[in-house]
Formats: sequence, C-alpha cells, structure tokens
Amino acid sequence: MVISSLYYVISKDLRWKIISDHFFKKLLSLAIKKEDVLIFPYEHKSKHHFKCLSGLSHGQAGIAYAIALYGLVFPENYSKSCMLIEETIKFEIKNYNSTLMNWRDFRLDIFNEEALHDFSWAHGGAGILYCMSFILKHYKIKSLSDFYLNLNLDKIFLENINGRKYIKNYTISNGHIGAILIFRRLNKYIEVSLESIFKEGGYNFNSLTGLGILKGISGEYLALMELSDVTHKTIFPILPNEFFSLFCDR
Repeated sequence: MVISSLYYVISKDLRWKIISDHFFKKLLSLAIKKEDVLIFPYEHKSKHHFKCLSGLSHGQAGIAYAIALYGLVFPENYSKSCMLIEETIKFEIKNYNSTLMNWRDFRLDIFNEEALHDFSWAHGGAGILYCMSFILKHYKIKSLSDFYLNLNLDKIFLENINGRKYIKNYTISNGHIGAILIFRRLNKYIEVSLESIFKEGGYNFNSLTGLGILKGISGEYLALMELSDVTHKTIFPILPNEFFSLFCDR
C-alpha cells in the first residue's frame, strides 16, 4: 500500500490509486477492535493477548505509518486515516516501558531483558519513535502528541545506543547504525563519533547477512556515508517516502 501510493505520487497513474485503495480495504478487513485499540493480528508470531506486535517492520507502528501515508496521498481518506491511526498507535503508546525506555518483543514468551526489543529500525524504539515523528508532522492526534512530546528523546536514544555492553550487529534494519541514523534525523545537532561507535561496540563482520541494504554491507556503507558527511547533504532514506524523493508534504 505504501509503495503503490508513492508510485501514484510520482506517476499520477490512476491504476496505482486503484491498487492502493484495494490494499487499504484489505488491510482494514484484517483489523479487530480490542477495547479502544485497533489491532492487526499476527497470530502465529505474537505472544501478546491481543495477538499483535510492536515495531515498524512487523508491528502496529508500521501499520500506522502506512495508513498515514495513504491518507496524505489520497486526501479524501485523510479524516478516516487520522481516526484509524489514533486507534492503531494506541497499542504502542500503552506498551512503552518507561523504565527500560523501549518496547517489548511480543514474539517472545517471558518479559525480561531478553524479551526486550533491540533498539533498532525494524524492531523496538528507534523505528517506532520515527514513525510517531512522521505521523505528528502531518496529523493532529492528541493522544500521540501528549505521549511523544513528554518523552526525553535524547535520553532514550543515548541510553539505548551507548548503554549496550555488547552490540549484536550494526545493520540498518536490526542493528546499531539504523538507530543512530534515526537519532541524527530527529536531532540534527547530534554529531556522531564513528570511531567511538566501532571501538566501544566491537564491530563484528559476522553480523552481516550478505551484500544487501537492510541487513548487509551495502546498507552499512551508505549509512556511514551519511554519518561521515559533516555537511548533512548525504541522506540515507529511512522510510519509503524518503526514498521516493518526489513525495510532497501536504
């Protein structure tokens, strides 16, 4: 739905709108209302009693982002999208752990430190907070605004980025660099010391799963190009709308 909507932005081809509308209806057909939250179940993966997940790549935050983008591209659906986003993102708001400054990984059974998400783009706080930031730039949602604006983002990111004794990997989607990219995007005044990151974390090439963008060395290379550019002119696209650079704010 996100990609088809963005192709419509670029091409204005109504076929992309038809495809996007179809995906939107299909997505809503899967939704279930639980209390005051709109849930998109992930039955075979989730251990949560609502049977859904947190996060950008597989969870409620990513679905809220997709709905938000759809509502921006097709303004006739903006009001409806706003309502759906509010009900969807409530799951993330309610499940934030203020002590650990992150979200639980609902794919795991026991809630302990091992069940805490990696603080990354795909799963956990970095991606969720970036989704929330995008939504708040385009929608007025009081419950989300109240939650997000009361967070100390610098503390959350610095604790999670610098507080890890051992860094599993540095990949864009599941690793350290994705979180650092998001932090820099949210706080343009943050300067990142690449030397200290790699020295303290103990860089390990075994974390790479290939040559790809999300989990491979290509993504790490492109991200490091941005992080090492003091002019801030090099941008690594973190969300699909950033990749489709012709997307216009509405």
